[in-house]
Amino acid sequence: PAIGREKAGIAKAGRALVLGLEPDHPAFDAIAARAAEVGAPLRVLGRDYAYRVEDGGRDVAVETWRGRTLRARLPHAVPFHARDLAIALALLEAAAERGRLPDPAPYLGGAGEDLRVPGRFELLSGTPRALLDGAHNDEA
Repeated sequence: PAIGREKAGIAKAGRALVLGLEPDHPAFDAIAARAAEVGAPLRVLGRDYAYRVEDGGRDVAVETWRGRTLRARLPHAVPFHARDLAIALALLEAAAERGRLPDPAPYLGGAGEDLRVPGRFELLSGTPRALLDGAHNDEA
């Protein structure tokens, strides 16, 4: 909750806060309270927008609160990358809704295909073959 209160300090009146947290997350109530206090609409994953993965987990489709579907493709089928990409697409939708960005939909087809994080699912050449995965948290 304390971290949620700190992070929610960015809330501004009339500017959506896009959350990838479920309502049962410990920080959710603190963030929601701050958003209500300043008049920032919340866009909550699973309530206001949802995503699904297709093509073996590489294609991400986000159904937004505006009734649109935004799509992008990942280089690897990694569940938390799909979730992170869905949140990023929802952020683009919020920016487009405010008129801060042009409509992102025409540009997104392969938006995540060039995603490369050195040391994350990095296949090393040579024999024997080795795969590096330097995850930094339990979920990863």
